[in-house]
Amino acid sequence: MSNSSQATEPHQTTPSTDSASTPSADVLPLHLAGPHLTEKQLAARWHVHPGSLANARSAGRSPVPYSKPFGRVLYALVDVVKAEAATTVAA
Repeated sequence: MSNSSQATEPHQTTPSTDSASTPSADVLPLHLAGPHLTEKQLAARWHVHPGSLANARSAGRSPVPYSKPFGRVLYALVDVVKAEAATTVAA
C-alpha cells in the first residue's frame, strides 16, 4: 500500500548542487517566479536614483514590496505595475 501512496505524490525536482548555476523557477518562491526588476531597473523606470529606493526601503517607506533573495533586491513586476496604477492621476 505504501508504494501506491508514493506513486500518487507529485514529483519534486531536486535543486542543482552546482554553485555556479542560477536557481530555476521551480525552487524560487512564488512571488519571484514571474518577471521582476532589480533596484537599478526600477530606478531607471521611475527616473530616480537607486539610492532613493534604498533610502525608502531602510525607512520602511518602500512604495513597492521587495525581496532580497541571494542578497539582491528584487521587485515583482506585478507589484510595480500595481503601485504605478495606484499613483496615476486621471487627466
